[in-house]
Amino acid sequence: MQGSLWRQRIGSDVAEQLTSGPGYDYQPDWSPDGGSVVFARYAHDAIELHLLDLASGTVTALTANAAVNVEPRWSPDGTRIAFVSSLYNRRWPHSSPSRRQAAEPVRLTEDNDSKLPRYYYSQWDQLHLADVVARR
Repeated sequence: MQGSLWRQRIGSDVAEQLTSGPGYDYQPDWSPDGGSVVFARYAHDAIELHLLDLASGTVTALTANAAVNVEPRWSPDGTRIAFVSSLYNRRWPHSSPSRRQAAEPVRLTEDNDSKLPRYYYSQWDQLHLADVVARR
């Protein structure tokens, strides 16, 4: 809500704010064990991924590459996070850092020039994130 992450039980009138501060937090994805949330934060002309530990409230940066890193999704076993990043050639390949620490992302897809004119993003196609996560 308005750049912060909140949670609320279904049927409850009470909501709990999970994040605040500078930047705009969005695109949350809960870890399979329910203990943390990965999310995108827009600040300082970049979108970086962060990890929120729900027990402590600690937020840890997962990326710090001044690129656009969006659509984070947990792997089914909770050990990796797939996401889309403009880090490589300023386009949108999928990447996957380790869960608990910032690391150099591993590129999961190769560029595929669609040869089609595009209004949004670019002529380069990549696999859908759900496909990448299911295969990992």
